[in-house]
Amino acid sequence: MSNNRDTSQSLDSGAIANQSYNQEAGVQKVAQAGLKLKPLKLSETSYTTDFSTRRQVGMGTTLAFYNSTGAALTVTLGDSAVATLAAGATTAAGKVGVPVPANSWFYTNSYTETHAITSAAGLMGFIVEDSSSISVRP
Repeated sequence: MSNNRDTSQSLDSGAIANQSYNQEAGVQKVAQAGLKLKPLKLSETSYTTDFSTRRQVGMGTTLAFYNSTGAALTVTLGDSAVATLAAGATTAAGKVGVPVPANSWFYTNSYTETHAITSAAGLMGFIVEDSSSISVRP
């Protein structure tokens, strides 16, 4: 019995790795597609994108921030006591104020941190929900 399936669109894991590597730049390619941005849920009926007060985001959460102002603002990740920091400023615990240029996006992951805060409400925060994955078939 023959398999009449068209497998021309199927790739093995080696082919995926080869296509996702940029030889000239010496780095993995990054393609952003299908990002679902959600506001942070505060309660059953309340949501926000304002991170100018400390917000609990949980560990391992991918975050997107958009600076809608004409000036550079900052985002700082940390624990439940984290405070906003100036661009490049650090704490004894190793927290840093990450600058986000005017009218631009910044993406990060909270990793082991649980809270985020921005230096102004004009730096809007979103939770990135992305359930995409690559399947490896034998």
